[in-house]
Amino acid sequence: MTQASLYERLGGAFAVAAVVNHFSDALVQNPIVGQQSDNPALRDWHTNNLGRLPGLKFMRTLWVCNVAGGPFEYTATKPGSTPVGLEAAHRDLKISPAQFDEVAAELGRTLAAFKVPEAETGEVLAAFAAHKGEVTEGLYYRDREPTRGCGFLRPRPLLGLLDDRQVAQRVDYKPTELSISWASRSRRSATGRSSTWAA
Repeated sequence: MTQASLYERLGGAFAVAAVVNHFSDALVQNPIVGQQSDNPALRDWHTNNLGRLPGLKFMRTLWVCNVAGGPFEYTATKPGSTPVGLEAAHRDLKISPAQFDEVAAELGRTLAAFKVPEAETGEVLAAFAAHKGEVTEGLYYRDREPTRGCGFLRPRPLLGLLDDRQVAQRVDYKPTELSISWASRSRRSATGRSSTWAA
């Protein structure tokens, strides 16, 4: 006999929705990631965007049901690199690894409040933790921009908090993989002479 899916062992969509409802409300009140967070983007979301919370609860429920092997298909409003990828949806929130860990801890507390067995709690938390890199990538990158005079495109560190060496250490950034020939491109100046782009 095959083992039941995590979705079935959690109790199906209604049980998942109840957990997600409690978890989502707890995040709003959480002092580290909620309305009192030191992270301005999280504080703003949990203060000024609560009208979107019912929809977010729905999307979180679909995501958990999908990841847990249920019969529902999660379709992201901001698609990530995979069907259940979370990087695009969280990039602007600039979530730190410590803040992600606090969200995981809140999820663990919620699962305990619902008396979810230890094995299933471990599987849910492992599925959540598998997306930590995606959720926290926004902390290190604001966007991509041409680097003046360097001849390659580089990620720009958030608010100048990290220098290029620190970014490279945190994300295994290899500038040679992103090399483009900005310096070799030329354009016609107003005088008709060719000049190098100042990227």
